[in-house]
Amino acid sequence: MEAAERSEPLSRISAALRHENVGGGGAPDRRAVLLAAAAALAATPDVALAAPAPLAFENGLWFDGRAFRPATMFSVDGRFTTRRPRELARTIDLRGAWIVPPFGDAHSHSFGLGRPEQERRFAASYMRDGVFYVMSQGGLPVTATERTALAINTPAGPDVAFSHATLTSHDSPLQPFTKMVVLGSGYFPSETLASLEGRRFFSVDGLEELDAKWPLVRAQRPDFIKTYLWNSEGLKLPPIFPFVRPEQRGLSEPVFRAIVRRAHADGLRVSAHVTTTGDMRLAIDAGADMLAHAPGFGALGVGELHTLVQRGIPVATTSAVAAPILEAMRAKAGAPDPLAILKALKDHGAWLVIGADRPEDTSSREAAYLRSLGWWDNAALLRLWAVETPRAIFPNRRLGRFAEGYEASFLALEGDPLVDWAATARIRLRVKQGQVLDT
Repeated sequence: MEAAERSEPLSRISAALRHENVGGGGAPDRRAVLLAAAAALAATPDVALAAPAPLAFENGLWFDGRAFRPATMFSVDGRFTTRRPRELARTIDLRGAWIVPPFGDAHSHSFGLGRPEQERRFAASYMRDGVFYVMSQGGLPVTATERTALAINTPAGPDVAFSHATLTSHDSPLQPFTKMVVLGSGYFPSETLASLEGRRFFSVDGLEELDAKWPLVRAQRPDFIKTYLWNSEGLKLPPIFPFVRPEQRGLSEPVFRAIVRRAHADGLRVSAHVTTTGDMRLAIDAGADMLAHAPGFGALGVGELHTLVQRGIPVATTSAVAAPILEAMRAKAGAPDPLAILKALKDHGAWLVIGADRPEDTSSREAAYLRSLGWWDNAALLRLWAVETPRAIFPNRRLGRFAEGYEASFLALEGDPLVDWAATARIRLRVKQGQVLDT
């Protein structure tokens, strides 16, 4: 063992994070102070973290996508390696822990709500639940100062990809939904539907209007573009919300196709809110990069299913929110099985990713709901949440595997989630990009 190295069991890490001297007397352990600083960053965002120190993680059982296997992994410059570095700052004993990649949430509305205190609680809840990777599918623009206050995109907080505003039509259901449900729930205080135009959403009905508004969309500096389709084929939908008129539609086909072309030319992905299978067909054909929901209405054909699978387009589930609403409509108006389309997507091998949708939820609620359906065994569902969802959110990052060069981030669980799914909530230790975080 190198002179600079200290072997510490997992049970003693929490003591270090309370600023205790794990070295046993003398000056406070330098690494303990660094770890405590990481944990405190959300509360004091001006704390500057040192570069992650070389660490060794021994005796854990590591998830390989199907099973847990013993391994020793090292973190150097925040990335995994199997090669032991010349010097180590610390060796952490993971004996008795099951190690999984951090979780993802591919459909969030927890940020850009105009309620800073609540958003800080939401950010903390993501880290509490082990959800390190978040895709914010619509909200007010979140400034750099606001991100710092939330510890977003730091080792102490969740990494978030933002769309900011959603692009929709002038007469889409998004506006009355925002007015009646979102504003009615107390989000965006001091805002009105009129004041949210051009910030929370951009209404676009024609190509000339898109030309005029696209520079404003880009000025928000989104990480991806969120679009809103609604009943493109003009189905006779049951009354989903009392304030939505049957004739209302989302973006028109020409405008939607133009948005996708512009976004791709600017190097941005496009996420599409879809309500019907006609919306899904349009989104796939136009080249959308993600479906923000599975469609709830219409009939699926083998052709579009095949294309969706072949192109590797991820589909966010959002079922814990949507299914009860659709089920209530089904009981009243004879709507189809609210989960039938999602089940068809799953059975045909579509790339499903887990998303919560409600601001107050993390994807842990959605994962629990999906497990209750009985469609996946625990290993497959864990792979969906910890591997497939993070790589859909950040496709250019090396996430979700314990392999050479991947980001050194993981959760140490107190039980085996393949036997007991509730173990996914019993997180003993969080490590993000080589930084050990407080629990």
